[in-house]
Amino acid sequence: MEELADKTPFRRWVLYWIPSFVCSYFWVVGMAFLGNASSFLGLSIFGVGVLVVLPALLQPPTRGLGNVVLSGFLVDAYMPRDYTALGPLSMFEKTETIEIFGSMPAESPEFFGFITGWLVVAFIVLRFFRRFLPVTTFRCWMIVAEIVNTVLFFIWTLAFGWDHILSFDYWRGGLLTLIASSLAIFVFGWLYFDALIGAYRLCGIDLIKQREVLEDE
Repeated sequence: MEELADKTPFRRWVLYWIPSFVCSYFWVVGMAFLGNASSFLGLSIFGVGVLVVLPALLQPPTRGLGNVVLSGFLVDAYMPRDYTALGPLSMFEKTETIEIFGSMPAESPEFFGFITGWLVVAFIVLRFFRRFLPVTTFRCWMIVAEIVNTVLFFIWTLAFGWDHILSFDYWRGGLLTLIASSLAIFVFGWLYFDALIGAYRLCGIDLIKQREVLEDE
């Protein structure tokens, strides 16, 4: 398998990001679809925590960081936004307000890259702690994804809803959204992890077997 990984063009960064980007894209759009479908209940779906787990735990540092940044850009560009409003050019559309927890309006941040920045922070923290974790086990991935997602959710909730910070309805909606998001990760997270591992294997790279072998060029 090592010889295959050495020969595959996907080992080079010019192509290495593609499997991760494709899987992240479908995850982001899937979470947006679930959020739109549950909006009538006053819920949103926040599932960005899974995007940082495998790049931080299994991939070489610079390539993993690059994949996390690209995944973060997808989240910042397309979410939170009504699924029916998503389109090829929607990332370039300026919005003054966004809707969180299903239907509660909140001020849109003045800068692009909020989620990306915090995903990078999470990546750095996980890179430090990965030496203490069984990083090749599915259970570890799910637990880490839930923890990271919960932390990022509270940061996101404070930043996007500062005007509602003292509102009971706001925090009630936030708690329900966090529960729904955790359930979504628990139910669908394995699909993302399996798809990402499988996508890289199709490209000749076994992330699990070669996490200590693959080095940056």
